[in-house]
Amino acid sequence: ERFKLIAADDVQTPFTDAARIFAPQKGANPATVDKLTLRLRQQAETYRTEFGVDLSRLPGSGAAGGIAGAVFALGGKITSGFDLVANLFDLRSTIETADLVVTGEGRLDATSLNGKVVGGVLRTVDSRVPLLVVVGTATADAIRMVRAAHPDTSLISLEEAFGLERAMGETAALITQVIGDHLKSLQPGEARSEEHTF
Repeated sequence: ERFKLIAADDVQTPFTDAARIFAPQKGANPATVDKLTLRLRQQAETYRTEFGVDLSRLPGSGAAGGIAGAVFALGGKITSGFDLVANLFDLRSTIETADLVVTGEGRLDATSLNGKVVGGVLRTVDSRVPLLVVVGTATADAIRMVRAAHPDTSLISLEEAFGLERAMGETAALITQVIGDHLKSLQPGEARSEEHTF
């Protein structure tokens, strides 16, 4: 075997649904979504004819605009990106010795707990280890889902805490500040600050 192809992805979206799910997030209007969906269906038919694979309902094949499906059509496999990286770095053992686990993403929504990093971390972190989720923004449904999965999680939205303009312009500094403040709140004898959390 000369090489191995692996598509490490974080979604379960089938190939022909990629435009419908992801294109609006990138600013596509309904007409553009329809055009892209038609193109994906045509490409799926090409893969079926030339490679004998049906991507129309294959979970994960729509990741990265269908690149995962192309990898699969060429004989590769689709796997969870989180699981791949977590296994490579023995994340579970590392977390067991941590004082604090920090994860996050730009927009926390229902998809965040379905294959993405935040969901993977929530599944991996033991309830004895403090967890901090830092996001740009979050939907109410996603907040409820995080709380249900890990009730003691501290969840901070930079947009909610600092406003959208500052959150976008000073992201790295604000994340550093939030993590530093949270670490201080975990020190024995100090009052636990709930500022900017929800």
